[in-house]
This record gives sequence, structure tokens and C-alpha cells, in this order.
Amino acid sequence: EITSPDGEVSYLVYNKKEKSWNYKDNGALKELFRFNDDGTIQATLPNGKKMNVTPDQAGLYQVRMAVNDGVFFASRK
Repeated sequence: EITSPDGEVSYLVYNKKEKSWNYKDNGALKELFRFNDDGTIQATLPNGKKMNVTPDQAGLYQVRMAVNDGVFFASRK
């Protein structure tokens, strides 16, 4: 269960058959990622495309770059 700052509640749901984690919002399930049989992870990007990555820092970096379109943001405190 995830509660947003405005109090709206959403859920993360594991699908054992598909080996996937999904986000349930207003009754609709949206796949976030799944575990592949070869040990990789298939991530679903916000644009609906899917990509396979390794389950480590390098794979996480690849997903972050794909989501942010390879753009880094910087700010000063």
C-alpha cells in the first residue's frame, strides 16, 4: 500500500504466475517490471516500451537513463 501526500492510496501487486510487480491504480493494473527466467529483469517504461536489464546497479542505471531520456538534472541547495 502506498499513500500519496494528498491521501490517495495505491497498491503494489505481485503476480506469481507472471513473476511481475504491478501498480494498481483505480482498479487498473499496470506492470512495472517482471523477473525473466534468464535472471534479467524486464522493465516497463512510462511510454509502454519494455527493456531487459541486469538486476544490479548497471541495470538500474540503464532504466534511469531510458526513463529520463539520458538527461541528468542538477541543482544547488
